[in-house]
Amino acid sequence: MEEEEGYCAGSHLGGGGACVGPARRRCGSCGAVRYCSVAHQRAHWLEHKESCQRMVRQMEEAEALNEFPFPFTKEFAIDNHMPCSFLEKLGLHGKGLWKGECKCLNLKSVTIKGQAENDEGWHLRSSLCPCTAPPRPDVGEIKDWSSYYGWRQLPLCSPVALLLHQPLTLFHALSLIGGRNANFSTTSQNSLNIHYLGPEREIDQIGVFAELLCLLPRIQINIDFVGPAVPSSRDQEIVSLCGYAKCLDDDCDCKFSSLRNEEIRQGNSDRFHRNLTIQFWKGLYHDRYEELAKKGKADLVLAPNAGVAAFPSWRETIELLSMTRLPTIMTDYCREACILATKCISTVHGRPLSHPVQINPFRQPLNLQGKLIDLPVYSNCFLFGIN
Repeated sequence: MEEEEGYCAGSHLGGGGACVGPARRRCGSCGAVRYCSVAHQRAHWLEHKESCQRMVRQMEEAEALNEFPFPFTKEFAIDNHMPCSFLEKLGLHGKGLWKGECKCLNLKSVTIKGQAENDEGWHLRSSLCPCTAPPRPDVGEIKDWSSYYGWRQLPLCSPVALLLHQPLTLFHALSLIGGRNANFSTTSQNSLNIHYLGPEREIDQIGVFAELLCLLPRIQINIDFVGPAVPSSRDQEIVSLCGYAKCLDDDCDCKFSSLRNEEIRQGNSDRFHRNLTIQFWKGLYHDRYEELAKKGKADLVLAPNAGVAAFPSWRETIELLSMTRLPTIMTDYCREACILATKCISTVHGRPLSHPVQINPFRQPLNLQGKLIDLPVYSNCFLFGIN
C-alpha cells in the first residue's frame, strides 16, 4: 500500500529550497516527521535534533494511546482520519450536537432558543445515549471510558464518547485537584465555579455538559466559557441546563421530564431552577478576569487543548494564574505539545507542575493524526496542572 502523503517538516526552511514532491521520507530515528527530500531533511536537522529522541519515546507510547474499548475506533482509523465521513456513516453528520464536529459546515455559533428541540439532541436511540438519569445515582469510581459506559449502561458501540470527552475531562480534572474521585456530593461543598478557557466547538455543543448533572449530583455548577471564539452577540449571556440532551425515541422518558434546557438572558434567570449554568465571555482570560472574579473564586481553571507554546497571548494568562494560584488543569493534543507548553510556563511560573504531564483516560477516542506530525493525536489527549 502506498504511504499517505504528509507534510514536509523542512518546507519552511529556505536553505532546502522548494519542496520537490510528496513528503514520504521519514526521519529514520523517530519516524514522526516526514520530508520531501534528503536536502530538506538535512536542513531541518538542527531544528529537529532537540526533539527527535523525545519523539522516539512518544511514538513508543502510541499503542497505549490508541487503546480504547470502542469498536468504532478501528473503523475510524481505516477511514483515513475523516471525522465527517465517519459521522456520515453513523447518520450523525450535521445533526444536533454533532454539528460542532463537522468542519465542513463552517458553523457560526447559534443559540439554542428558536431551534427545534431535537436539533440540540443526540440524534440517537435512547439505548445509545445518556438522555435520562443513570439507573444507579451513585457515581462510584469512574476512572476511564469502560467504567463510565458501564455506569451509564451504554453499549460500547455508542459513539457518545466523541462528544462526552469534554465534560468527562472536566470531571477528571476535578478529581485530580481534589486528590480523589470527584464525587463532591459527599462533601459539604454545594457549588463549583469553573473557568473554562478557549472554548470553540464547545460553544455549539453545550448540551453535552448536562452530563455533569449526574456526575456531580446535588451540586450547583457554574461554568464560565472564556475565549476569543465566543461570538460578540453572546458575551455575558447565561444558559441554564436543567436536563439531559434528548434522544430520537418519541416515547422516551426524556420527552416527558419536567426539567428543560432553557436559554436564559441576564436579569431573567430566576424563572427556572438552575443546576448548571454556563456564562459566555468573549476575550482573553487575563482581560476578563476582574469581571469573573466578582462572581467568586474559581475552584478550577480548565484550559482544554490549550496550545500554550503556539499562542504568545498565553503569557499574560499564565502570569495571572501564577499570581492567583488558582488550581489549573491544561490539556493538549499530544505529549510534545504539553512538553513545549511546560517549557513556556516554567519561564513565567517559576514553580514545579502541580500535576505532571499524563495521559487523559477520557481523551476523545478518534486519532486525529494530521499531516504536520505523525505522533498520536487526540483531542484532550494529555493533561498537566499548575497552581
